[in-house]
Amino acid sequence: MSIQIFGLPVSRGVAIGRAVLVASSRVDVPHVFIDPARTHEEIARLLTARDAVAVEFETLKRDLPADAPAELAAILDVHQMLLQDEALVGAATDWIRERHYNAEWALSAQLEVLARQFDEMEDAYIRERKADLEQVVERMLRSIGRGSPSPVPEPGHGPRDFGGDEPLILVASDIAPADMLQLRGVLGFVFEQGGIHSHTAILARSLRVAAVTGVDDATGRIRDVEQHMVGGLSDAKRQELWDLLTICIEGLHAGGSKT
Repeated sequence: MSIQIFGLPVSRGVAIGRAVLVASSRVDVPHVFIDPARTHEEIARLLTARDAVAVEFETLKRDLPADAPAELAAILDVHQMLLQDEALVGAATDWIRERHYNAEWALSAQLEVLARQFDEMEDAYIRERKADLEQVVERMLRSIGRGSPSPVPEPGHGPRDFGGDEPLILVASDIAPADMLQLRGVLGFVFEQGGIHSHTAILARSLRVAAVTGVDDATGRIRDVEQHMVGGLSDAKRQELWDLLTICIEGLHAGGSKT
C-alpha cells in the first residue's frame, strides 16, 4: 500500500524506509488572569524557565558529539541569542505586569507579536527564523510546565531506538535541530513546516540526509493509512501491508546554507 505526498525538497538524496510518526511538540497554553499581588511570582516563573533553557542550550552545545555537523553549534548559538533577547522575555514580563497574564499566556502572546513581524520581513532567510523562535518558546513552555516530555525520546529511552538496521523515515510537523541529534539512523525527513532556509533543512543538508518540507498534513495522511489497515485484517496481513508503507524522498535541489 502506498500514498503520494508532495513538498519542497530541501536536501538532495533518495531514501526508502518505513515511516515513523513523531507527535507534535506544541504545548497547550493555559490562559489565566493572575492576582496582581502575584505579579512578581509569575515573572519569576518566566525568568526561571528562561535560565533553565539557557543551561539546556549550553549543555547541548558542550556535549555535541565529535561528528556533529559544525552548523549545529551555530544554530544553538542563534537559539540562545533569541532566548536572551529582551524583545521576547522582557516584553513578556510587560504582559504580566500590565495585563496580569500568567507566564505561559504572556510568552505565547509575545510570540504572536514577534511572529507577525517575522512574517512581514522581505528576506526569506530572516522570515524562516520565526521557526527558531517558536522552538525556543516551546522549550520555555515545557520548562514552565515542569518538564512536559519532549516529542523526541531521550537517547536510549522510549519504545524505539531510531538506530538499528531497519531503514526509517521520520515524519513530523517540525522538529528542533538540536533534537535531530537523537535521530541517528534515520534515512530521511518529511516535515509539514519549514522551507529551504530553515535550520532543520540546513542541518539535514549537512547530515546529507534526504528531506522534504512543506508537506501538507503529512502526519495526518500517513496516520490515516495506518488506521485504515487496522480493521478486518489478520495480524500477519496487517504487518505485511504496514511493511509496504514506505516513503521515497527525492531531493532535486540543495541550496546553499546559512546559519
